[in-house]
This record gives sequence, structure tokens and C-alpha cells, in this order.
Amino acid sequence: MLKLLRHKHVSKIILLGILVLILPAFVMWGTANVKSGKDKGPTFVGMIDNKKVSFDDFYESLTAIKAQVVMNYYAQPEVINIFLKNKRFMGKLAWDRLIMAREAKKHKFNISDSEVSAYVKSAPIFIRGGEFDARIYDYVLRNNFGIFPRNFEEIIRENLKIQKLNDLLTKDISASEEDTLDRFRRDNVKFMVSYVLLPTASFLDKVKISEEELKGYYESNKNDFLVPIKDEKTGEDLARPATFDEVRANIASALSEGFAVQLAMADAVDKLAKVKDLMDKEKLSFEAAAEKMGLKIASSIKFGRSDYLEGVGEAAAVAETASKMKVGDISSAMKTRSGAIFFKLTEAGEIDKAKFDKEREDYSKKALDDNKNAFLEGWLRELETKTTLNIDFGDYEKYYR
Repeated sequence: MLKLLRHKHVSKIILLGILVLILPAFVMWGTANVKSGKDKGPTFVGMIDNKKVSFDDFYESLTAIKAQVVMNYYAQPEVINIFLKNKRFMGKLAWDRLIMAREAKKHKFNISDSEVSAYVKSAPIFIRGGEFDARIYDYVLRNNFGIFPRNFEEIIRENLKIQKLNDLLTKDISASEEDTLDRFRRDNVKFMVSYVLLPTASFLDKVKISEEELKGYYESNKNDFLVPIKDEKTGEDLARPATFDEVRANIASALSEGFAVQLAMADAVDKLAKVKDLMDKEKLSFEAAAEKMGLKIASSIKFGRSDYLEGVGEAAAVAETASKMKVGDISSAMKTRSGAIFFKLTEAGEIDKAKFDKEREDYSKKALDDNKNAFLEGWLRELETKTTLNIDFGDYEKYYR
């Protein structure tokens, strides 16, 4: 690494404290090679700024994303594995990082070795006993990331350049008092709603999936289907590709539920329009109009973002929408874990002014972060429209051996 961090003055004893970092998913990320040959698919990943993006560049970006995931969630291995198993999502993040890195390069930001060193030394994953531990650093990079220190440090340098770009782009973004109050309201106020739920399960019998569709999905996503096995000699946990027959039932279930959700949403949009039409023409309440259509109306107890709605599941999305509504307003149709829902806001709690005043500064920062993130999201999506992509993020692994 930078010489200070790379200095090897310690023994190679593996401490108990680092055993928690050993996860089967972390296998030498930097050792893959790009396949070659006319029949192996596209010869480059895509185009950014009218310049070709090689598979090597994409793989380096993917390695950087994986390293960042582990650094962010090193104490939550179950979260790390959720990220790493979602190849399509990881591929998308790697592509987005390449776009941002290209933009950052245009500004010619300078990141000194001392800035890189300071960032690495402050990363919780490398700290033991309140201080940076060179042994931990060396072990994690070698065994968990599978990359050399110098490569890792260049990843950090590029990350810091991207952060400088983000800071530059959002330097004029602000958060108003209303933004701060809305952010506080979203997290702390309790709501009550009258709602109509159209369960996904009630649409499953309307879904018909052919054997060809099942096999087609399997072929397009076979790299995602793995069966855990053990090496007979070493006892090491490994995995092999699953056969179609082994995962057929799971694919059928997942596809059926996905299509059922689409049907539920379409039905919810149609029924909501008819409810509103009845309310307008016959001067009925939301509840009376829904009941006249034969829909089942449920009334919630008070709930917040961290609560559950009966029959619906997590209330976060409903609370998020309710926080932007006035009492008496009717929502649009929404997806939930259990199906499609639309609702009327019947009650919204009052702001606890004393609590708000006490936490105003924290919520001002949260509101500012929200506004900055929204701006950066829009900026990135606009840049994406100017790029071209030659691969499917879900099967990028087939171009490596």
C-alpha cells in the first residue's frame, strides 16, 4: 500500500477478530480473465462519452463496488451476501460508477496519497482497539478482496474523486424549513387510513406460464442459480450450477407472483378510477363508493414508517405517501408486499414541536442529503441516456473465465 500502511512488521498470526470477515462469497475478485473469440458475444461492454468501455474496465469497477459493499456492511454478512448475489444490481452499480468516474476525470481532481491514507485508516473494517491495524488491512485485502494494496488504494482514490464531483454538483443545493419539517413528519408522525387491498394471491390463478417461458427465464439467468455443495476432500463450501429441473418450481413461483402483482396493480388502477367516478357522480364518500362496488374496506390503527399494516405488511411506503397528503386525500394505486393498495388518509398526527426543535439540526441534514441524492439521481439518469450498453447486467459473468 502507501508505504505507511504496507509496512510489514507483524507476524502472520490470524486473529480471532478477523475470522468474522471470512465469507464464502469473497473469492479472489481480481483474478478473472476476459473471454476472447468471435462467438463469445460483444467485444466491449458499451460506450460512455463515445468511448468504448472494455470488459477489464467494467470488471475493475465491479471489484470496486464489491469492496465498497464489504467496507460499508462488514459487520452484517447477511446484507453483504444479499448484495453480492444480486448480479444484475451489482452490474448496474458498476456501470453507474464508470459513468461517474468518467465525469470526475474531466474535472482533473487531485487526490493526494495522504487523503487516500487518511480514508483507509478511518475505515471501521480496518480498525481494532480504536486504531488502524495493518495486519487486518493486509489480511482483508488478500483474503476477502483478492486484490493488491496498490489496486485497492487506486479504487479509493477514484472514489474520493467521485465524491469531490458530487460535492461540486450539489454545492448549491439547500434544504428549506419545509423540507426539514416534511422529513421529520415522515419519520415521526403516525397516520390512519381507510384502504382497499387487492392481494397478489387472488390473481395467481389467472396467471398462465408456459414451459417455454420457464426454460427461457432459466437460460437467461442460469448463472444466478447455484446449489451449495461441499468439496469431498477439503470440506470446503462450494457451489455448482443448478439444473432446470432443480429450480423449475422456484422459477414458476417467482414468475407467477410477478405477473400476479402486475395484474393486481392494473386492477387497482381500474377500480380506483371507478371509485373516484362514483364519488364524483353520486357524492359518496371514499368508503361508501368502494363498498358500493363490492370492495372490502379496511381501517388501520395508527401506524408509522416502522410499523405494519394488517394484511399489507411493512407500512413504510404507505406512510411515505401519507406524509405528503392532506387528510381526506386519496392515494394512487401502490404496490406492497401483499399486493396492490389504494387508500384515503383519514387522520394524521400532530408534529411534536418540542421533539422537532430538539432534533431540527439532524433533520435539516437528513433533508439536505435527500435533496442532494435526488439531484444526483436525476443527473446520473440523464447521463445514462447518452450511453450505450452491449450486455445484460444479469449475465456479465459469462464473458469471464
